[in-house]
Amino acid sequence: MLTVSHLTKQIDSKMIYENASFTLPAGTITALIGRNGAGKTTLLKTLVGSLEPSRGKVEWNQQSIHHVPAARQHLFLVPDSVSVYRQMTLGELMEFYQAFYPNFERTYIENYCRSSNLDRGRRVTSLSKGQAQLFLLQLAFATNAPVLLLDEPTDGLDRINKRDYLKQLVALLAERQTAVLIASHQLEELDSLADRVMTIEHHLVKEPKLLDEAKSSMQKWQVVYEVIPEFQHNDVHILSQTGRVVTLIIRSEAGAKYVEETSPLLKDALPVQMEDYFLGTFGGDHHV
Repeated sequence: MLTVSHLTKQIDSKMIYENASFTLPAGTITALIGRNGAGKTTLLKTLVGSLEPSRGKVEWNQQSIHHVPAARQHLFLVPDSVSVYRQMTLGELMEFYQAFYPNFERTYIENYCRSSNLDRGRRVTSLSKGQAQLFLLQLAFATNAPVLLLDEPTDGLDRINKRDYLKQLVALLAERQTAVLIASHQLEELDSLADRVMTIEHHLVKEPKLLDEAKSSMQKWQVVYEVIPEFQHNDVHILSQTGRVVTLIIRSEAGAKYVEETSPLLKDALPVQMEDYFLGTFGGDHHV
């Protein structure tokens, strides 16, 4: 199991995140969500060993990712940009990772290249964004790493490739009991995939919660008024308004009581989705 203890990253005088402590158990998918620039990518790079932490530690079965290089073979990061591979060809990338990951399935990734008509002599950066992303995702599966870190993994994929990849990810999880951490703004996808959710805001990384538990901490109401009031409560956020109908996300019982006291004509409870949880956590008046 991957264990993170009091992990902190500061660049120059700027705190990126601090005191992150959590585990990634086998067979789970954890969603990492936060606003743009919150530090999600930096956290993933630190977990995989690409960046050194300012404080704290990342361990695989009590071996330090940062002090024992061999421990890194248990993790694989699919980055949000292929530019990190510069001018490497597909074949060179296969050779590179085969040398590092002892359970690398060369046949698997070569079969994928043949079925997709990808020449191993092509440079990664010459592929379209979608082609490159799919190749890297398949490369991640080929490593057989027990922990996958995915940074915006479906960005650039069309609907069919996205659907097929998500099915493959779920099958992989069931078959290999892989631990997956996904940083993404594709909230609808995360809603259907994740078991747990972890937030990062104002450089604080919260311990993961079960997704259902996180959603149940909020309420979503559709409310009808004769005259819509001006809501002035920190735990009440307007999601949308159409005529006299307002959809609200409510973050506490105090917020629910406040709405009741505004004398709505009608009130219906709606299921809370991942997008609602995001907006309720980071601010109902902002967009993802």
